[in-house]
Amino acid sequence: MSQGTHDSIKSDSALILESSPSPLKVPELLASILNNLALGEQVSAARVCRTWSELAFDRIWRSMGSLVPLFILIGKMHKGTDEEWDFSESIQDADWSRYAVYAPRIRNITHIEMFLSSGPSNQAFQAVVDYIPPHLELPRPRSILTLTNSTTAETPQEVPMISQSLRDLTVSQVRLSHDQLEVDCSHYIRAILKAAAMLPHPSLETLSMGCYGSDAALLEAFSACLTKHSSTLSDLTATFPFDDQVWAVIFSLPNLRALDMAPLTTNAPAPSEEILARIRTLVERHPLLKRLKLELSLPPEEPLYPQLIRSLMGLRGLETLELRVTAPLLLSEAQVMEMGASWPKIRRLQLSTSVIWSEVGWEIEPRTDLSLLPSFLRHIPPLEELCIPLACKQTIVTPSAEQVPVSALQILDVGNSSAPEASQEAVVAYLAAVLPHGALIHDWSFGPVRSFWKRVAIDLAAIRKPEQPSDSEDDTTP
Repeated sequence: MSQGTHDSIKSDSALILESSPSPLKVPELLASILNNLALGEQVSAARVCRTWSELAFDRIWRSMGSLVPLFILIGKMHKGTDEEWDFSESIQDADWSRYAVYAPRIRNITHIEMFLSSGPSNQAFQAVVDYIPPHLELPRPRSILTLTNSTTAETPQEVPMISQSLRDLTVSQVRLSHDQLEVDCSHYIRAILKAAAMLPHPSLETLSMGCYGSDAALLEAFSACLTKHSSTLSDLTATFPFDDQVWAVIFSLPNLRALDMAPLTTNAPAPSEEILARIRTLVERHPLLKRLKLELSLPPEEPLYPQLIRSLMGLRGLETLELRVTAPLLLSEAQVMEMGASWPKIRRLQLSTSVIWSEVGWEIEPRTDLSLLPSFLRHIPPLEELCIPLACKQTIVTPSAEQVPVSALQILDVGNSSAPEASQEAVVAYLAAVLPHGALIHDWSFGPVRSFWKRVAIDLAAIRKPEQPSDSEDDTTP
C-alpha cells in the first residue's frame, strides 16, 4: 500500500470518527439510560450538563405522589397537625419562575389517601389556583390515580387538573377495614367523573372506578363519563353496584379491549340467569376483548361456573381471563379441551371460587382435582400462568415423561386450595414430573394449607436445582 493511500485511509477514518456523535449525545439512547437510573442517580445526572439536565428533570418530575415538592418552589411550606401542608406566608407576590420550569413536566399524579394525608391542604391548593399568573397553569397530567376514603363535600384537588391531556383516570375507594364499607365517598368520586365528562373532546383511553356504594347521581356521572369518551376508551374497570343504564353504556363502547368488572350486589346475589344473559350480551357486543376480569356473586349451591365459562368461549382473542365466582367449580378434560380450542391465545387463566370486592362469606371447596393439571398443559399450550384452587386425592399417579406435554407454563397459583389428602412427597413428585422446568408455585392461602404448599414449593425447587460442579470438575489441564 502506498503512503498516499495509507494517509487517505487515515484521513477518512478520522473524518468518520469526528462526524460520529457521542452515544451519550443521542437523545434516545440517553433517555433509555436515564430511565433505568434510581431517583438519586437521576438527580446526579441532572447536574452533568444542560442536555442531561433537561432529560433527567423530565424523568424526575414525570410522576408525583404529592404536589408539595412543586408548591414549595412557590413559597415556604410547613406541615400542620393534620399532616397536611400549608404555605407559611401569602403567595400573592411569590416568584413563580421555578414553578414554570417544572410544572409542565408532570405527567402522572398519584393521590393515595390512607391513614393521613401528606399532600397540600385544600387551603394551600386554593391559594395556588387563586394566585397563579395568567400565563401559567396547573399541571396537566396524562394520568391521575386517586385512592380515597374522603367524605368531604369540597371540590377534590384533582378536578382543576383534569384536562384534554388526560388519558388514564383511576378513582377508587380505599377500604382499610370492614367498617369503611359504610363510608360514603360518592361525592368525591362523582366530582372527578363529572369533570372528566365535561371535557370538550374525548381523550380517556383507560378509566377505572371502584366504590362500595352508589347512588343515582354517581351512576349518572359514570355513564356520562363513559359516553363522552366512548370513541377513545379501550380499557375499563367498573367495580361498584351499577344498574341497567351502566350495563347498556358498557355494551355500546365500540373500542373496548380490556374489561374488569365487579357489578356488586351488597345485599344478595343477582339472579343467575340474569347475570348469564348479560354476559352473553357482553360477548356478542365485544368479541375482540383481549383481557377480561370478572367478579360475580352467585348462589353457592348452583353449579353455574361451567355455564359461565361456556358463555365466554366466543371471545377467541382472549389473552387474559380472570374469573372470581362464588360457585362450585368441577372441570373435566373435555371442558379444558374446549377452553383451549376457544381461546387459542390465552396466556393467563384464573378460575377462582372466592371474591375480593363483594362482601360474601361463602367458602367454596375446590372440586377440580390436581390430576387434571396435565390437561391444561396439553390443551392450552400458550398458557403461561394458571391460577386455580385444586383438590388432592389420597392417591396420585405420577405420569411418565412421554405422557407429559410440552408447555409454556411459568406459574401455577393454587389459590385457596383445600388441605390436601395426599402426602407432601407424593404432591412434590407429581408436580416435578408434570410442571415445566423453572415453573413456580404460588399460593395466598393461610394457616396449615399455606404451610403445606410452601413446603411443596421449596422441595420442588430443591430437587430441580442444578448440581454445582465440584472443584475437580472445574480444573482443566493446560
